[in-house]
Amino acid sequence: MFSIKIKQGSHTLTIHLTYHFTKKSYLENVNIKRMISKIISFFTTKQALFIFILFVLFFPLKTQFYNAFTYVFDQLFTDGIMTKIYTYNYFGELLGCNELMTLRAYEETANIFQKRGMYWLRMVISGLFWLVLYLKTRKTNAFKTHYWIYVVIFAFYLASELEYFLTMITYINTEIVLSFVPFVIFFGLGIHIFFKIFGKKERLQLVFIAFPASVLSLFLWYAYLGPKLLPIITS
Repeated sequence: MFSIKIKQGSHTLTIHLTYHFTKKSYLENVNIKRMISKIISFFTTKQALFIFILFVLFFPLKTQFYNAFTYVFDQLFTDGIMTKIYTYNYFGELLGCNELMTLRAYEETANIFQKRGMYWLRMVISGLFWLVLYLKTRKTNAFKTHYWIYVVIFAFYLASELEYFLTMITYINTEIVLSFVPFVIFFGLGIHIFFKIFGKKERLQLVFIAFPASVLSLFLWYAYLGPKLLPIITS
């Protein structure tokens, strides 16, 4: 409390002012500071930085992982025919109409594994990393930082199938719909990761760090870096 004195002639007017500093306002200020501190620490930990970098690299990693996988599969099972026909590009997929016709001519004499094995194995690899993640976390609630690598490799298949669906949506038919049955299954596994394997912290990290970083990765890779580094070359 403090006073103000106003003198007018022989009279003096004294005004008493009181500031009430309540416990409630103090606690509110403390809570706001704590909240700001938690938000800052959430985004500035080494783990947060690791997740951000990992997901910023998501699409370069996915596409070049698939390029490398295609090359190895081609050398082991298809006598290098795909490498002779196609050029490896920033999409990580086999692209080109003339190249596709050439490959189909080869596939007339190929077995079913040579035709579809590469796509099956992609799915199997992502599924195996989901299984590894499940086995690592089923007996403990601790989610170690490097487990995010398992999440990323599991998500490769989901991202590829989603990209394929978006390009084929205008040509939708029964065959294409049936081809997305594995995607639906893997989407269910992704939901299991989010609600059963992730804790509250990991869910927040996915929503506020991993997802925005992956969107940035999509934009940077497909719009700028990818076409310059690994352009699509077709005959």
